[in-house]
Amino acid sequence: MQDVFDDVIPPTPDWAEFWAAHSRSLPLAFLSIDLREAVGEWRGDLARRIGEGISVGMETEVDSEDEAAPLYSFDGRSVIFFTTNYLQRLEAGLFPGIDRSEDSSWYLLGLATTGIHSALESYAKARGAFDGRGSLPTKLIP
Repeated sequence: MQDVFDDVIPPTPDWAEFWAAHSRSLPLAFLSIDLREAVGEWRGDLARRIGEGISVGMETEVDSEDEAAPLYSFDGRSVIFFTTNYLQRLEAGLFPGIDRSEDSSWYLLGLATTGIHSALESYAKARGAFDGRGSLPTKLIP
């Protein structure tokens, strides 16, 4: 398969490694942007839906094995029922002491940035331009 940059940069193993790492990271940035546009602040919404499910489950559950706690999809068109205990453990695992109202799209963008930086670092090391010290951009661009 021809790389879009083959006419600019010769296809070498170090470039192929960089491009593979870059290609795994960049979709996270687009996913973050698309998710935010499609769903809005999904993290706070998910926390609210889990909390509502726990409340309903506590009111209607007969025993601890009763799957009476609903968890609705973000659009409200589908629902899955769980035990209240399961939703409580899920809530504690997803939101351990974190402000549920903060903008979480930065987490995915941060992962994308870390992945792209890692791709650049591996490329620079393969080219012999980076030894782990100094600023990566100045080492890559003479």
